Amino acid sequence: MSDSTLLILNAIAYTLLPAVLYRRSRMISAGMIVCAFFAVVAWGGVMFHGHPLFSYMVGTSGYSGYALVYLFVAFAIFAVPLMTVANTGYAKAVLPDESVLVKTIKVVLVIQAIQYLIYLPAVSKAIFASNIGYVRDDQYDTAELVQFQFYAFNILSRLYLGMRNVMIIVAFYALVFEKNHRGLIKIFFISSVVFPIYYFTAYASRAVMMQEFLFMVVLIALLAGFIKGRMIKKSAMYLGIAAVPLIIAFIAISNSRFGELASYMFYRYLGEPMVNYVGELWPNLTRHTEGTAYFTLFSKLMGQKVEFATTVEKWDYMREITGVEPSIFYSFVGGLNIEFGYVWTLIIGVVTTFIVMRAVRPYNVMTLPKCIIIGMLAYMCINGAFFFVLQGDGGNLEILFTIFFAYYFHRFSSGRYVLRPKDRNFDTLVIQHESVK
Repeated sequence: MSDSTLLILNAIAYTLLPAVLYRRSRMISAGMIVCAFFAVVAWGGVMFHGHPLFSYMVGTSGYSGYALVYLFVAFAIFAVPLMTVANTGYAKAVLPDESVLVKTIKVVLVIQAIQYLIYLPAVSKAIFASNIGYVRDDQYDTAELVQFQFYAFNILSRLYLGMRNVMIIVAFYALVFEKNHRGLIKIFFISSVVFPIYYFTAYASRAVMMQEFLFMVVLIALLAGFIKGRMIKKSAMYLGIAAVPLIIAFIAISNSRFGELASYMFYRYLGEPMVNYVGELWPNLTRHTEGTAYFTLFSKLMGQKVEFATTVEKWDYMREITGVEPSIFYSFVGGLNIEFGYVWTLIIGVVTTFIVMRAVRPYNVMTLPKCIIIGMLAYMCINGAFFFVLQGDGGNLEILFTIFFAYYFHRFSSGRYVLRPKDRNFDTLVIQHESVK
């Protein structure tokens, strides 16, 4: 079977996943959107392989069907909660303790304000750079592109970067359900959603902005049953408006970095994960980094030495051990393969899914901790279509903050809840109270 035929069959398999999910639930669910995104990436692999410059610029051949089957199975294992729990029409939503939520929002808003101020010089530099592509290239040779005079700011920045996506989920949940403190909640929501775009402007990062956009679409789908119909339409309009500057920034950075090859690089970045996985990683991976490349924070906490300081040094370290090129996309599955091998990746997937499925019971009731867990899993998969996003100190902190805030809001839950309206033609959600036993 030819390589192109294998990639087409692979894309068809990924396309069937969202189609089956839609047939089961008859709704555009969070799980369906994530699976559809993987289908787009799979078809991107077909287009990338068929590009006229592919054989000249890449030229890998002799693909194994087993590699694509393994990648599909591994993704499906991790995505089980998204294809089941996140594909559910929730009957009830439980609200956190209002006082604790408001106090948390106020504290985080102060932290966010500090972040906006201390990143302003770096953002301004990127916006007014003569060639914004150079700003993007600089980060590979720098341990941390943005450094602050006061060490406490560096610590605070790292901590907030670890919780920024969790805070987007908290802000969105509060925006949908809370009736009081609406002004404070709206400010918190806007500040939380805008910050990733603001932050990644300093790093001239294109794809991450687009993936954050998709992350918001997934959150809307996750809580769509509790959102009024006209608000869904307004949200779609606002997201469409927000997409315009993101697309402009994407094109501008691409043209700055790649010039005449910008269109080819679009096909490459979209299609790389699966083509690289089957063409580069599967036939060449011999050894594993055993958690020393991506889980650096945990290594430091255990007293182990980290062997690199910059991204380029990290790639050199991984290349020497594994024998594969680490600077290109392999999806989050490929990243875990590099760290732990093929068998342990599947074991980690099974254990992760088992823990998540137990943590989010009962499946027909939505809570803020459940929204955090499912939302962060979706975030990992969205970015994970290209690479393992939870790597490094910031990514490892995202794992820890997901666990912490899920427990935190579980600990401070309340007897307040809302029932899902029969349709979206309702005036407002009715918050009800149940006696605490």
